[in-house]
Amino acid sequence: MTTITTPRASPKLAPNKWLVVLDLETTLGLNVPWYEKEIIEVRAVVICVTSRRRIAEFHEYVRPSTYTAPLDNLCTQLTGVTQADVDHAPEFRRVLQQLVAFYEPYVCGGIVVTVDAWDAATMLPAQCSRLELDVPPFLRRYLTLRDVFADAHGSRPADVPAMLYHIGMPLESYYTTGIDYGRVLADIVLHLLSEKCIFETESQRKYRVYLEAKTAAKPN
Repeated sequence: MTTITTPRASPKLAPNKWLVVLDLETTLGLNVPWYEKEIIEVRAVVICVTSRRRIAEFHEYVRPSTYTAPLDNLCTQLTGVTQADVDHAPEFRRVLQQLVAFYEPYVCGGIVVTVDAWDAATMLPAQCSRLELDVPPFLRRYLTLRDVFADAHGSRPADVPAMLYHIGMPLESYYTTGIDYGRVLADIVLHLLSEKCIFETESQRKYRVYLEAKTAAKPN
């Protein structure tokens, strides 16, 4: 008789234990092309999936180091980041090191969650490339809040205010700044978790469905 065994799964296929909600602010302005944008603020909030609680936070302003012109007034208006915030802040290289150290306890079982793909897929790699830095492996694997929201509610939200409106959270919270805004994004994640949403990659989803089907097929 032939025995069929389940292939040993990669740890990346296991359910995520920690959701690290990551958000960036960058320089911007009418005369600032996208390829000259620099990260000026990094915030991250860690959520424990089991307890559905925020358990850790990271927040740091970043001093622009490549294009050193003062922040555009439009940048300050839209991001809440002032010139004073960045003047004495560490440069990106140092902040990235701090972020890597902050994330270390969550490497096993954790995954990054961003509002959309821009932060993780475009801005972070561009900044790292400009400074000849390696993109940390954990930042190459991420979920987007917009995608998870779309799977849960059947339509893709245009932006964060649309998410807040849809789930009944105060729209005023969108205009918070600093780590407070990171907490707002984390609260959206917590709301989705309360609705039994599963934050998982497509590979994780397929493996979960496979295991569920295998379990259901077992004789009682």
